Amino acid sequence: MRRSLDRCAARDRLVVSDMRIAFVIPGRGGGGVRSVVRVATGLIERGHELTVYYRQSPLDFRDRLRRIYVALRYNRGEGWMRRFAGRSVPYQELTENMVGDHDIVIGVGASCVLAIQNLPNRCGIKVNNNRGIETWGLENMHRAFALPMPRIVVGSHIARVMREAGSTDPIYVVPNGVDPENYHPSLPETERRGVGVVYHGGAVKDPKLIIAVLNRLTRSRPDLPLYVFSSYPRPAGLPATTTFVRYPSLEVARDLYSRSQVWFLASRSEGLPNPMLEAASCGCALVSTDWGGAGDIIEHGCSGLIVSVGDEDAMVAAIERLLDDQSLREGFQKKSMETVRRYTWEHAIDLFDQALRDIAKN
Repeated sequence: MRRSLDRCAARDRLVVSDMRIAFVIPGRGGGGVRSVVRVATGLIERGHELTVYYRQSPLDFRDRLRRIYVALRYNRGEGWMRRFAGRSVPYQELTENMVGDHDIVIGVGASCVLAIQNLPNRCGIKVNNNRGIETWGLENMHRAFALPMPRIVVGSHIARVMREAGSTDPIYVVPNGVDPENYHPSLPETERRGVGVVYHGGAVKDPKLIIAVLNRLTRSRPDLPLYVFSSYPRPAGLPATTTFVRYPSLEVARDLYSRSQVWFLASRSEGLPNPMLEAASCGCALVSTDWGGAGDIIEHGCSGLIVSVGDEDAMVAAIERLLDDQSLREGFQKKSMETVRRYTWEHAIDLFDQALRDIAKN
C-alpha cells in the first residue's frame, strides 16, 4: 500500500492514498456481480489497483451449448464480468498463492467470505461485503456473520440483522447506485401508460406473484400495456399481450421504464435492487413488497407504496390505486426522482472508497 503523511496543523496521522484491492465474488452473473463490477471500475478510476477473482465452475456440455446460444441469439456473452476492464482471475478453489499480496481482500457474499477467512494476513485485511440476506443459505450466512472482520453492506436492514446476530465489528452502509445519465425519462409523458417489472425465476424473487399480478391486471384492464424484461426465457403463464424482452440493452431497458407509469417489485428478500433505482430515475411510481430495506428507497405514502411480502391482493390494489389516481402517481414520481438523486454510483463509490480507507487505517 502506498501511503503519504499528511502533517496538517489539525492532525498528524497516516493517510491512505491508493491501495491494492481484491474482490472475491461467487460467479460471473447476477445483480450483485453487476454492482461489484461498477464499484470496482469506480475504484480503479480513483487510482486503486484492483483484481476481481470470480468462481468459475467446470462446465458440462449442456452449459457450453447454452452459453453459445446466448452469445449468438442475444449478441452478448453471459455474465457481468465480461464488462469489467480491469484484471480478473477465474478460480475453482481459492488459494493464497493465487490471491497473492493485497492491502484489502473483500469477500462478496457468505460463500466468498468463508473462502477468504483462512487466507494469511499477507493477502490483505479481510472484509465482508454483503449485498443481501441469503435466504437460500442461512447457515453459511450466519457463519460468515460470526467471523471477526469489518463489513460493508448495501442496506441498513442488513446491518440490523448483523447486529442482532451479535456482530460487534465496524459496519459501513454503502448502497448501490444508478447512473442518471443512463437512466432518465427518454419519452414524452404521453407515452407513459403501462406497468413494468423485472422477472426472475428464483424463488426469493417470487416469480409466481409476478405472473399472478400481471394476469390480474390484464383481466381487469385488458388495454393496459405490460412490460417485462429478464435474463430468463419468457416464462409460462405470462399474459400473451405482455411485451417481454430478454437481455435488453441499456437503451431498451430505459425505454421500458419510460413507458411505465408504475414499476413494481415482488421480491421476498433483496439487498438494494438496482431496477428500483433505475425505474425511479426514469420517472416511474414505485410499488414494492416489504423485503427488509424497501424503506431505504421508498417512503410509504410519500414516494411510493410498500405492501406485505407475498400479498397478491395488496400488490394489485396498490398498482391500481396509482393507475387511477394521477395526482398521487405524479407526486410519487416527483418524490422518487428526488430520492434517487442521493443514490448515484459516484456517491456510492465515494462511500465505498472511504470505508476501505477507514478499514485500512484502523
